[in-house]
Amino acid sequence: MQSTGASRATDIAKLLAQAGPAQDLTKLLTDLKASDDTFRNATRALSRHNAPIKNSLQAGEIAKALSQITSSQDLAKHIAHINASSEALKAASKDLLHRNEAIRKSVNAAGTAEALSRVNALGDLTKQLTGAIPQVNLKLPGVSQLITAALPRTLPDAYLLRGSETNDEDEGAGAASPRHSGTDTLRLEIVSASDIGRLIRRAREARHLSQQSFADLAGVGRRFLSELENGKPTLELGKVLKVAHAAGISLLAQVR
Repeated sequence: MQSTGASRATDIAKLLAQAGPAQDLTKLLTDLKASDDTFRNATRALSRHNAPIKNSLQAGEIAKALSQITSSQDLAKHIAHINASSEALKAASKDLLHRNEAIRKSVNAAGTAEALSRVNALGDLTKQLTGAIPQVNLKLPGVSQLITAALPRTLPDAYLLRGSETNDEDEGAGAASPRHSGTDTLRLEIVSASDIGRLIRRAREARHLSQQSFADLAGVGRRFLSELENGKPTLELGKVLKVAHAAGISLLAQVR
């Protein structure tokens, strides 16, 4: 293409040389061509120098930015801290996810069933341990038996009708009635409050009852029972008869 352009320029120069002052025109064209070559060379030189200039400008900006930081080591540490913080956040988020999964698994139906199975296993173990313990039968009397034993016994009619004239009549009445303890068959003339107090004390001690237990059985206070056993004369007759009945003592009156 350059040869074609040169031949055309030569042709044009020849034509121009035939018309007018050819020498002046040829010289002018030669000068223009030389100027064109010079301009091209200058442009190429400038393009070659542009890259170093650009690189030098970029290096200057980077150096200026780096000069604002105290040292490159501080920058590296800062970047390392940022990376470590991000890694810690990632690890914490993973840990939270694992914990959430564990909580969900613990509250689901499978976890509930497993907990119930453990409770059932503990109940079976308790039953086995209870069965392995030897059973001891103390054979203690029931409450009803204790109350029955403490209640006063009903005196037979033969005992109530028994007189004090002769010992034979006493023996006949005793044969007709069941045998009783010494407290039941004791015959004592009551002339004072001390006499009945002694009878009640003997009856209570024969049953091995405390004053409080016997007072509860008779329906009176313990203080009243204590005063009665000690022979206090200023006691209510109704309560005295109540305690005597609880002791199994019948007060028989006889006309003199």
